[in-house]
Amino acid sequence: MREILSSIIVPVPIEVAWEVYLDFNSWGLRSKYYESIDWISGKPWQQHSRARLHQLWPTPQSVLIRILQSHRPDLLSALYHANGLTSTKTVRFHSRDRESTEVKIQTECIGESIDQAIIDADVVLRELYDRSLQDFAAECIARSSRTPGSAQRLPGERERTA
Repeated sequence: MREILSSIIVPVPIEVAWEVYLDFNSWGLRSKYYESIDWISGKPWQQHSRARLHQLWPTPQSVLIRILQSHRPDLLSALYHANGLTSTKTVRFHSRDRESTEVKIQTECIGESIDQAIIDADVVLRELYDRSLQDFAAECIARSSRTPGSAQRLPGERERTA
């Protein structure tokens, strides 16, 4: 098992961060890493719902998603299946104050051919998260009509650990 951690601080209240995150089409498709997300069953982002995410990078593939938990506005977790690997992704929202929110993403990868496949997935997920979190922050700022300089930390700045 391999764990990937990423986080970002966005200059918006927790409710805004939550709403933007769930509006994947508004920010998740900007970098052209993904083509679309189609909800197969259930309401989008609700517990037990299922989706198919059409990924374009690094190679075109379908990623199957099953939402495990959805606790507004604090937690969203899901199982992701692609290329013989399964990962659990947990997104936590922490209100730092009334005007900023830290969003933390924790992903654990498991699979049949653990070693090289997970190392490859690690590299891909890190790049996807880096770009996606920048797009997410840009959408948060656009919705709040605030400038990046008004936050304690610029939206592109992230803490990363592995």
